[in-house]
Amino acid sequence: MTSKLPRISMALCLAATMILALVANIDRDNETINTKPYFSDDGLYYGGGAQSAFVTPHGLELAMVEKLDLFQNAHTMLYNLSGHASHVGDYISQYSPDRYFTSSYLASIVVRMSFGAMSVRTAYIVVNVGLWVASIFFIYRLSCFLFGNPLASLASATLLAGWPLFTLMYQSMKVQYGAVVYLLAGMYLYEYYVDRQPLARQGMFALTFWWIGLNCSGGAAYLLFFLAVRALVRWRDGRWVGVAVIMAMLPVAVFLQGQLLAHYRLQSLLQTFSYGAVLRESLVTLKMAIMGESLEGRKFLSFYGFSYFTVQVPRTALSLWHGNALVVILGIVGLLLRRDRLWLALVAVIALIVGFLPITFIGNPYFYAQFGGPAMVFLILGSGLVLGRVASFRAPAGTIVALAGLIASLWLFMSSYVNALDYFYGGLGYLNQSDHVYVYHGRTLDIY
Repeated sequence: MTSKLPRISMALCLAATMILALVANIDRDNETINTKPYFSDDGLYYGGGAQSAFVTPHGLELAMVEKLDLFQNAHTMLYNLSGHASHVGDYISQYSPDRYFTSSYLASIVVRMSFGAMSVRTAYIVVNVGLWVASIFFIYRLSCFLFGNPLASLASATLLAGWPLFTLMYQSMKVQYGAVVYLLAGMYLYEYYVDRQPLARQGMFALTFWWIGLNCSGGAAYLLFFLAVRALVRWRDGRWVGVAVIMAMLPVAVFLQGQLLAHYRLQSLLQTFSYGAVLRESLVTLKMAIMGESLEGRKFLSFYGFSYFTVQVPRTALSLWHGNALVVILGIVGLLLRRDRLWLALVAVIALIVGFLPITFIGNPYFYAQFGGPAMVFLILGSGLVLGRVASFRAPAGTIVALAGLIASLWLFMSSYVNALDYFYGGLGYLNQSDHVYVYHGRTLDIY
């Protein structure tokens, strides 16, 4: 019984975390609550608040502006899309399909599977809970594959189960964590199935999966860098050939995506950023700095002078720290414990940089929790390894210490300890809203 104590204890902790998360959040629209008082300065209001309402059997319920657009998207896919492809661009949501398309499409599928018996709003809840449960499964299996430690797998799954990026979003229609789910699914499928298939099958699977990633909040970019690092690590065993075939399918998927967007008269999110112009200007600024010329009015990565390194880099690096300092500490230690898994730390750094590139290219100093989500996944894996090893060290003392660390990590995720919004924007009165918002800025609600 003593040998089973750590595993039973960790499994019970996972079950309790999932039950608590569901009971506490399943009927609460945190997305609307968080963004309704987004700014107190009307001049900075960006449209994330509530201007409309849903009519429900329980009365009127506020509808966030962006949420209403995505509700419209799902409704369009259910009732208006077929037979009118050339006109879709006239009435589908203004939001780019490769940013939010997946959420609306999945909701429409769930409604169809219920033969119309389920409402679109309920379908979104089913989608969010389903993606949350799937992510818990994926990270559990990934940890098993990477570390071969069942206790580490249970600890990682528990941390993800209590991650507010998922638990505050059960009623979300934006599904901004879509890239995290896609990355987890991609890594799991590659390690367990795709890598063992003939090259032709790997290519065919990759074409479909890349296309899904292009419609999933930038998920394809994270998986691309994961596979690139994986190929470098496995260069000597010849497995890089399969990765090369998989990567060769990405341009094909991009081409097909472009054709579909043109056919339905929709705009890609990438079309809203001038990547080439930003890079060219950055190179000119760098050249001028080397030549000793004045940099007045010049920008590097959309930030004046080289303030990118003093403004955006610290915000990017500290976003995870203020999301959960304990998970960051344990995660770094865990990723460095295994020499054969050091490459995971490199992927985590790349994921963090890539996640913040969109707002970097437009010179936006904000940080958004979902942008650091893929990097946090690897820190959760590392934290799970540390806690798993501690739990198996000397029962029951090791188990007690591991559970204490796990509960402390969950507390930091769920509680109002994190004051990231005040930390990053405390000097700006109109943004100093201490009760908001994890979904966007790394902070949980403390009014509940």
